[in-house]
Amino acid sequence: MPRFYFHTDNGQPLRDREGVVLPGMDAARHAAIRAFCEILKDSDDFWRDGAFRMTVADDADLTLFVIEATVTTAAAG
Repeated sequence: MPRFYFHTDNGQPLRDREGVVLPGMDAARHAAIRAFCEILKDSDDFWRDGAFRMTVADDADLTLFVIEATVTTAAAG
C-alpha cells in the first residue's frame, strides 16, 4: 500500500515526515479532508492569518493534490 504525506502551511510550512500508509487515492482524499477539518476546527491562527493549505504528496514527494481555505473579512459598512 502507498504512503501519503500531509504537509500543512498556515504561514509556517510544516512537513509531514512520517506519512500514513493508506489503500489508495480515495482513502488519502478522505483522510486529508478529515485532518483538514480537524485542524481548522481548533485553529485560532486560521482566523488571524487568513489562509491554510494542506498538500498531499507521495513517497517521491510528488504533489498529488492541495486543499486550501482562506478567510476574507467583510469591510465594516
